[in-house]
Amino acid sequence: MLINFVFNTPKITLDNLPPNLISSKSKKGQKLLSESKFNADYSSLKDNFVSQSKRTFCGVASSVIALNSLRNSSPTVNQTTIFNQETRKVIHPLKVTLGGMTLAQLNNILQAHQLKTKLVYAADIDIQEFRSVAEKNLTNPDDLMLVNYQRKALRQNGGGHISPIAAYHQKSDRFLILDVASYKYPPVWVRTEELWQGMNTVDRISNLSRGFIVVES
Repeated sequence: MLINFVFNTPKITLDNLPPNLISSKSKKGQKLLSESKFNADYSSLKDNFVSQSKRTFCGVASSVIALNSLRNSSPTVNQTTIFNQETRKVIHPLKVTLGGMTLAQLNNILQAHQLKTKLVYAADIDIQEFRSVAEKNLTNPDDLMLVNYQRKALRQNGGGHISPIAAYHQKSDRFLILDVASYKYPPVWVRTEELWQGMNTVDRISNLSRGFIVVES
């Protein structure tokens, strides 16, 4: 049973969405997107979105989305082909299957595919700096942003997680996370403060804070 749980593609079993989060599929969520002035990455991310194929593949799925969104190449990369000779030097897919990946490993995988990256640990900046970097990123379609956060800060079930952010609604101070665990949660609008709290937690594998990566081709 444990082997099946780890290696099989998760079945769709949606968890209840806590009241602090707004589903992008709701009327309110759609309204936030229509009002957002920071959504330059939304269309490309949505068009290239994939749900993680294994429970620990949030970083893998996020990498695939980033590569296909920024490169727009054919054939597209998938959650198997992303593990080429160079990325296997960073981390083997079996190891990811058994324990996920750190923010630094995610960064190295993206670099192994010749993407330009800037890794930022939340412990090294403050919330206003994060907000400013994200706003700038979300006005430029030529880069995107992947965030690593602790789900409990968002009142969700689970532990550390990685997903792209696709938009920012300034008036409500919320970011739209395209959750790659779509079998579990829809894309959600989350308050900046809660996302920041989730990023400013320690990853017990790396013993470093979580954070984000700015990615460009």
